[in-house]
Amino acid sequence: MALTLPRSRPAWPAGLAACRPASFPGPQGASMTRPAPTQTQAQALTFTLSTAEGGTAGVSVTVTDRGAGHPFLLLHGGGGPQTVTGFADLLASTRHARVITPTHPGFGGTIRPATLASVSGLAALYTALLEEMDLADVTVVGNSMGGWIAAEMALLGSPRVTSVILVDAAGIEVPGHPVADVFSLSPDQVSRLSFHDPARFRIDPATLPPAVQAALPGNRASLAVYAGTTSTDPSLAGRLAGVAVPALVLWGEDDLIVDPGYGRAFAAAIPGAQFRLLLAAGHLPQIETPQQALEAIWDFAHAHVRRHAPRGGRPSSGRPGPAQSIWSTEYATRADVAPEAIWAVLRAWYTGTAPAPGGDRFELHGPFAVGSVLSVTPQGQGTLESTIVELAENQAFGNETSFSGLTLFSRYTLRPLAGGGAQVTRSLAISGPRAAEAGPDLGPKISGDFPAEMDELIAAARKDGA
Repeated sequence: MALTLPRSRPAWPAGLAACRPASFPGPQGASMTRPAPTQTQAQALTFTLSTAEGGTAGVSVTVTDRGAGHPFLLLHGGGGPQTVTGFADLLASTRHARVITPTHPGFGGTIRPATLASVSGLAALYTALLEEMDLADVTVVGNSMGGWIAAEMALLGSPRVTSVILVDAAGIEVPGHPVADVFSLSPDQVSRLSFHDPARFRIDPATLPPAVQAALPGNRASLAVYAGTTSTDPSLAGRLAGVAVPALVLWGEDDLIVDPGYGRAFAAAIPGAQFRLLLAAGHLPQIETPQQALEAIWDFAHAHVRRHAPRGGRPSSGRPGPAQSIWSTEYATRADVAPEAIWAVLRAWYTGTAPAPGGDRFELHGPFAVGSVLSVTPQGQGTLESTIVELAENQAFGNETSFSGLTLFSRYTLRPLAGGGAQVTRSLAISGPRAAEAGPDLGPKISGDFPAEMDELIAAARKDGA
């Protein structure tokens, strides 16, 4: 469950007395403080930034800041900031995420200084923004030109950036795979190249709000200045060999602005980059298939947070940082009931409206939503507090419990099967300064209950659905 303690409730293994939580039998310690609920309401902020590149100084950057949790810098493309607004709201409201969306100077009616005239200049500007906002462990996500900016930020090597995700990015030259010349196309033509289902997403510029219409010429002019008329930099593909952070390249299978072959070449140019095709999506998957994009982006970002480990129940192969996860495992099984039935049982367990396995008791403080706190009282033990950090209805639930140098991240994921039923995956990651010591001993004791717990979960879903 929230902490997923073994049913047998064994004594803490030798050597773990120093990290035993105060609410367990033993010496009393400091009580954990309940965090405030996540705030997802967007807040507009303006920063004045300077960069070394080109002597750019005193640039005003407008950003929207929403949510709380793992920080994402979300960068829009030539279509303007409205192309990522809805996705930013979705990410902040369904995940334990803080999402920062800047408006590139010159877009959205903002002013672009003459000295800021390149994608690399924007990358330097946003690296300075991370410094100004004192952000760490940031995932940079960019679409189209925003993906190009994200790639340039990765090359700058800021220690504040942990991973980058390029979504249908422009910027490199790939023989046989030209970037569409959007400056020579009408809005309808751009739409036909941008979407898997253009009719569904067609926008008549005349119907846009006056402020948006007024910003369109400035958007177009700024795009031409930053990206040029070809939206490429002949040097970029070669320079990408210098990227040293984990990178994911996401691509809509029906993108005709920059086709999937271009995307595969982009991924091949970055050492160790992953490439993933998004089905039934074009150049703007965050608009066309937002849930599919959300899952891909969150899973990659979460896997590369410094305090979480790779899956597999073994120590990380890399040199762990001060808060990197050391131990993780997962257990998966197939159920003959739909994800919706399993989700209903999980919700009942975690809201305390139905008995949980093993006699554990839950009390939910606030709504069943990201940021809310659970008081967890395992049978025969003291009470701990856990925070909901991931919640996607009928798809995923995750909560996090921290005590005495350890953080336990517990997660369920539900995936519908083609023939009916669902695949249910239960995972656990142990991180924190004491994880190297505690994980290999504590982890198997906790996850040993996963098969029995999953059997109870599926049996309850069958009973409720009967």
